[in-house]
Amino acid sequence: MIPCPFILLTHFPITDTFYQLAFSISLISWVCSLFLLLFRGTVVSLLRRVIPRGKKIDDLLGAVSGTQLYYLLASSLAFHATTIIVHYYFAKALGIDIAFSAYFIIIPSVLILTSLPISVNGIGVREGSFILAFNFFLISPETSLAIALLSFSLNMFLGIAGGVWFLLDRMSLVTKSE
Repeated sequence: MIPCPFILLTHFPITDTFYQLAFSISLISWVCSLFLLLFRGTVVSLLRRVIPRGKKIDDLLGAVSGTQLYYLLASSLAFHATTIIVHYYFAKALGIDIAFSAYFIIIPSVLILTSLPISVNGIGVREGSFILAFNFFLISPETSLAIALLSFSLNMFLGIAGGVWFLLDRMSLVTKSE
């Protein structure tokens, strides 16, 4: 017998209201991030009042300059947008026709779950998360698993390519110093 909360998750009706709520939560999180970025000093002073050991907070936020935070935020936005677009086209290639806005909910959720330290490199967690997330849209588990495996393959390929590039760069530095 399946536990009741899992039944609720797998049979939850996805409506326009759901999309609006999920998009609103995403938008609010980005606005909060921008607020923290723009008003860092105010946030630190407020945290000092709330948390008695505000010095550590100030050290953490003071280690990165405002310009560096803008570059970090921009590169994070670019990375996640690219990831979402790639997964959208993976799904399109497999014949899945889901609204593009749904991927702004599915992919970040799967990435968060995959990054939890419960398995080696998120294997199993990624696949189960994709199957559960696409189950909301009545996509078969086999197709969801195919997207998860494409995602894993892409991550492995890019990781290996980056590792080879790193090693070749290090080898060229060693030969130049000799």
